[in-house]
Parts: sequence; C-alpha cells; structure tokens
Amino acid sequence: MKRRDFLNYIFKGTIFAWFLGIIGSILSFIKLPKIEREEFEKEIEIKGANELAPWEYKFIPHLKEPLFFIKTETGFLAISAVCTHMKCILEYKKEERMINCPCHGALFDLNGNPLKGPPSFPLKRYEIEKRGDKFYVIL
Repeated sequence: MKRRDFLNYIFKGTIFAWFLGIIGSILSFIKLPKIEREEFEKEIEIKGANELAPWEYKFIPHLKEPLFFIKTETGFLAISAVCTHMKCILEYKKEERMINCPCHGALFDLNGNPLKGPPSFPLKRYEIEKRGDKFYVIL
C-alpha cells in the first residue's frame, strides 16, 4: 500500500467518524415521547374482591408499583407494596394486620404509616371505586 493511499484512508475515516458524531448529536436533540404503561392504565379492576374474607388480601404484582388490596371489616384498602426506604417488595402479615419489609425489618400499619425501622415516609394509598358489584383501584 502506498503512503498516499494510506493517508487517504485515514482522512476518509476521520471525516466519516466526524460525520457520524454530528448525526448522533442531532438525533440526541430529537426527543421522542416516552410512553409508559401508566399512560394507558389509569385504573385496575380487582377481580374476586367480594369473595375475600376480612383481613384477606390480593397482591397485584403486574403494575409499575405493586400493591396490596386488603379487605377490612368495614371496607377495602389499596396500598403500595413497595417499601419507601429501599424499594423492597413488602409482605402483608394477616395475623398482625401489619405490613412488613423483609429487607430491613420495617413495619407499617394498614394506613401505610411507618412504625418501626428505617423508613420515614408512609406508603402510598390508592383510591378505590365501587361500580355495581365491581371494585376498581385508581392508579
């Protein structure tokens, strides 16, 4: 290979790399709308809610933030199943009527308030709507 051909390849390669950098920079400024699941799912129907006995629950894992749907003696609760400390998935303790974090031993009451452990923020609660004999959690 001649020296002139080698320098020609190096020059063309440099121009090509520079051109790709310019195109990449331009494309990074074009923001496509970010579509999240939340934009489509504003509520979720809780199937079988009427069959729950008091203090039994359903764990709803397939949402962006999993939740517990708990039947109380007077109604229902929908509360986040994600710890506010380190985002661990929580466990509902039916006998104690408490929500436990297995990661750091945190305890929450059924209103979502932290009782023990490192979390200092309450769990998110969700609104519940009854339409006919169906229950919906508003996300």
